[in-house]
Amino acid sequence: MKKIDDLRELFVEQLREQYDAERRKLAFLPELRSFCKDPELQHLVAHHIGTIKRQMEGLDLIFEMIGRTYRGEINKAMEGLILEGRELAGRCKEEVTRDMGMISTLSQLNHYNISAYTSLFIYSKRLEEIEVSVLLKETLEEKKSFDQELYQLAHSLSEHALDFSHGNKPYLS
Repeated sequence: MKKIDDLRELFVEQLREQYDAERRKLAFLPELRSFCKDPELQHLVAHHIGTIKRQMEGLDLIFEMIGRTYRGEINKAMEGLILEGRELAGRCKEEVTRDMGMISTLSQLNHYNISAYTSLFIYSKRLEEIEVSVLLKETLEEKKSFDQELYQLAHSLSEHALDFSHGNKPYLS
């Protein structure tokens, strides 16, 4: 592995890792959506796919602005989170339980992104990459907003999950 000599090199490496993370996440989300039964959750995932595509265009622009390419880094953390989500979907027998599990998976993927974009935003400000920091801040805010949407949907669906597990009423019938 190549040694990282300074903050700029760390910034570029982590930016490349985040690009790979978003690419992997984008490839996985249609599969995740297919595991979901709740129409609101399906819509949320579909909307998030469009948001990520736009955010990746922003990352392309950032690489252009800093004169670097996105090639070179593999995001093993995102690979692992995706594998865990896939396995979870296969282990959940009931649809409502699987929907709750997919919300958890989305939240984990998104929290990874929030952490990465927070670091990248801080690095870009320290490196005085003002235009880059503006784009990263916008993406970070979008990730936080998506997190709130997931939180609200999780609360709503958790009521259905509890009712369903107690046999009170069918899920989405």
